[in-house]
Amino acid sequence: MITAYTGQWPQASELEQHALKTARVLLPASDDCIYIGFPWASLTKINDAAALRELRPKNRPGQRAVTVCLSLSERVMNALIDTGITDVFVANKRETLESSESIRVHQLESSGALWLSEVLSLFIENTQYPEGLNFNQRLVADAQLASGNYQERLTYVAGLCQRPSTRLKKPFLPTRKRVFLFGDHSHRTPLSYSDSQYPLTEYIEPVCDLKQADIVLTGNRVDFIRNAEEIADWYRAKEGRQLYVISEEPYWDTMWDKEFTHAESVRNFAGKKIPFKRFNHVTSDIFKWQYLPYYITTDNTFFARYAALFARNAELTADDWLAHWQRCRYPSAFIAEKRDEERFNLSFPELDMHSDCVLRSQLASESLNQGGFVEGKGWFEDSVIRQELDDWHLDKITKLDMNARVVSAIENTHHVDYITEKLFDAYAVGGISVYSANPQTHSVWRLVERDSLINLYGLNFEQARDVAFNFSPDRAFAEAYVKTQKRMAEVFSQPWLLWYERKRMAGQLGRCL
Repeated sequence: MITAYTGQWPQASELEQHALKTARVLLPASDDCIYIGFPWASLTKINDAAALRELRPKNRPGQRAVTVCLSLSERVMNALIDTGITDVFVANKRETLESSESIRVHQLESSGALWLSEVLSLFIENTQYPEGLNFNQRLVADAQLASGNYQERLTYVAGLCQRPSTRLKKPFLPTRKRVFLFGDHSHRTPLSYSDSQYPLTEYIEPVCDLKQADIVLTGNRVDFIRNAEEIADWYRAKEGRQLYVISEEPYWDTMWDKEFTHAESVRNFAGKKIPFKRFNHVTSDIFKWQYLPYYITTDNTFFARYAALFARNAELTADDWLAHWQRCRYPSAFIAEKRDEERFNLSFPELDMHSDCVLRSQLASESLNQGGFVEGKGWFEDSVIRQELDDWHLDKITKLDMNARVVSAIENTHHVDYITEKLFDAYAVGGISVYSANPQTHSVWRLVERDSLINLYGLNFEQARDVAFNFSPDRAFAEAYVKTQKRMAEVFSQPWLLWYERKRMAGQLGRCL
């Protein structure tokens, strides 16, 4: 449960406001613990005793009330006590102010970002554990007593909730190949994500020096072409070396690689003909997911945020959703880069693969005309590349959560196995998803009810515009939407599915490299 101050938040309380936004995304529902968001840093300016009384929880025995504040003073400490706070996370803790009889003071290591395990540790029962054990230590204690599949799940959840520090190390096979990630596009391959990389270390050894590598790997062949001499010198220096392009992004493949359907090509690099292999959505089964689409397995925060949001959404009824869509702040929302030039309009009918960038941009323009929310590179003079934000995904979630009636989930490219965070985001923030998926073949139908989204597959702009912006959800749609929300909540209550998908992909790649 979360309660929060509803007045104007002064700038001095920016950290506390950010902590509240993060808590709304990460914290699970709990009757045993309440999170209270309040601008404690501006207490002297606000002096709103009535607001604090309103926030004061009706504590049951053993119930905890948690908050975050920038720093402690005697005035703040007294206000915390009066409000009924039992646990406070402090960014700048003064040594002279320790825990009192009624309040436990915790150092906020992440300076307001709220690592999941920090506050989550207060949302689980801890009476059976020695005092002082943190959340992960409690999980480890349980895992030591458990056995079989349940023990494996607990161990994985403990890893999921840990703050990332160094890449996980494990016993290595003697036949592992040394792999170097090369070029500007190497950050978008399955081997580049620290959260999902650990199963791959059974098969490969990541190295930081090109000269040590047996394999040079990137996400787009242009990285090899732009550095042809360096690649040729490396390839000549030692027999048996190999080049690989492992691309997670069909948009790149279709835009910049005319041979993206070929599993292997030979190219002249600075006078040396060198073969390289391609693994992408067309040439391999690496991205054929079973439980979770590939992209959302690359970062633990996707799963953690969806787990919290879908658990919340699953409690709402069809009537709740119909009422919600009537009072949304924005009629529609599109967050994506503007790509409306004809060069983006690529189609490969034999593969049931085509770009939806132009259609999405045309619809976003219409959304702007109708008072919708539109953001992304190219839309306004001060637009930024969203991936350069500190946390582009959290930024999107907090801006759209329960704010937009229709939310674009349209992918860059239509492919039967290509599903990114866009679809999950639309449902997670309570929006009616606008998507494009072949009704017969697309894998998305394993996740969602067919009648719980607006499907634009096969429509031109005029048709898509009329369908998307004139859509009126009825009870049948809302009931299908409820089924999808419950299905999502069930999927994201099982973090071991992350482990399964990562192990599946690691095995596929390990056999290929």
